[in-house]
Amino acid sequence: ATCATLLFLTMVVAVTIFRLKPVNAADGWEPRVTALGGTFLTVLIAVTPPYENLPVGLTFLGTILVTSGFLLCAYVMCYLGRSFSIMAEARKLVTNGPYAIVRHPLYLSELVALVGIVILHLSISAVAIGSVQWLLQLRRMQNEERVLKHSFAEYASYAGRTPMVIPSIRR
Repeated sequence: ATCATLLFLTMVVAVTIFRLKPVNAADGWEPRVTALGGTFLTVLIAVTPPYENLPVGLTFLGTILVTSGFLLCAYVMCYLGRSFSIMAEARKLVTNGPYAIVRHPLYLSELVALVGIVILHLSISAVAIGSVQWLLQLRRMQNEERVLKHSFAEYASYAGRTPMVIPSIRR
């Protein structure tokens, strides 16, 4: 889980340094606060001590979810590449790879990792922080959708055929 996390963070730094210039961005303070909260709130859980005496099955499940989530994040980042952004900004419309399955695969991958982190740090505060973080991510998706819709004429068609977060079984 630690190696997967380090790999993901290294990739985030690299694509942030070499990303494309935005063609459009959300206005106001709310999208920025939401983006930062949605990105970094999980750190509050991760810096707390893990749950003591967590059953082996839950430890295994949490570790698998964290590792899988961050590896999926790295995979998604390969497709997003230089279009990556923390803030709600439009750089280039990516619709291939995992973006052909759902419009926000990075958030879905982060959710998988978040659930694992919550399990490993099982407490009322971990569940509360994880819930608030996911609500911020949902709002963040709405902000991004608005920017993308105004930036790319083809976004409406893409959004019409591609689910937001949960993959369609009919595909």
